[in-house]
Amino acid sequence: ARQALTEKCIEFCCKDIRPFYVLSGHGFQALAQELINVGGTYGRVSAQSILPHHSTVSKACIEKADERREVLAQTLKDALKNGDVAMSTDMWTDDYKKISYIAITCHYITDDYTLVGKTLTTAMFPMEDAKTDSPQQAFVRQRHAEFILQKIKVNMLHKVALFLWPKFNKLRMMSPEEISEVHTHVHTLLLPMDEDAAAAGSTGFTPPAARPRTDSDFAEWENQDEDNEPEEDEVAVYNSQRHTMDDDRDLLKWWKVNELIYPKLARLARSVLCIPASSSSSERVFSAAGRTIEQRRTALKPATVDTILFLHDN
Repeated sequence: ARQALTEKCIEFCCKDIRPFYVLSGHGFQALAQELINVGGTYGRVSAQSILPHHSTVSKACIEKADERREVLAQTLKDALKNGDVAMSTDMWTDDYKKISYIAITCHYITDDYTLVGKTLTTAMFPMEDAKTDSPQQAFVRQRHAEFILQKIKVNMLHKVALFLWPKFNKLRMMSPEEISEVHTHVHTLLLPMDEDAAAAGSTGFTPPAARPRTDSDFAEWENQDEDNEPEEDEVAVYNSQRHTMDDDRDLLKWWKVNELIYPKLARLARSVLCIPASSSSSERVFSAAGRTIEQRRTALKPATVDTILFLHDN
């Protein structure tokens, strides 16, 4: 049976001119398994009688993408409730019809501190003169021009991200003035969370317990915490500690473990650390696009390309 299957695999790859590695693809193996299941349930049947027509698959592909988009939209709404969703974009032009595309990917951190990246769309993006741009196209073009000029500049967001790396929390590479600016900016970013906590009647922060006051003949001379009250500033407490990490490559795991100690800073970490450092996620979309739009598939409509790439990632 294995030998017969090998012969049919050779025939499939050579007759339809498909790469050999397609046999190792998850999609092909899932299809093969489903065909085996059908045979096991109904016995020997003609493949032509159960395999759908290619036009049926094309239509069903669009319907499946619409269903998945609704699910993804709800997932992003839920992600926005407790954190932020970052977007990255990139542009690409196919080699055959010279159609320009813009890929938009989203990134967010889940409640269990897992970084997720998803393809939202790969839309046709006309590259005519800026005077013919729609308002949306003109806005994206202007933003890209601004980012290109600022790409190598270090701004406050980069410094906040560095502060959120536990082993660098003291920011020793910065001047005292810069450190003060970062701390002030972090406090500003935490203000909305303070307001939410105040509305709920709790800060959510559980600072280290203060040392109990002991009675002795010289108690009035001994060092005591001010008013015997623990520090309630998350930034100050986080900055005062010398943190260690079990795995330097898993920053999100550290924030997951310490979320109860620093709830507001952990929420800020989910907001800041979901921002990708490069456009590599969008570039991966175009790597798949290059395999989708090839010489024998130049008739694909841009909407169909979008559907295929969206389902490929979702």
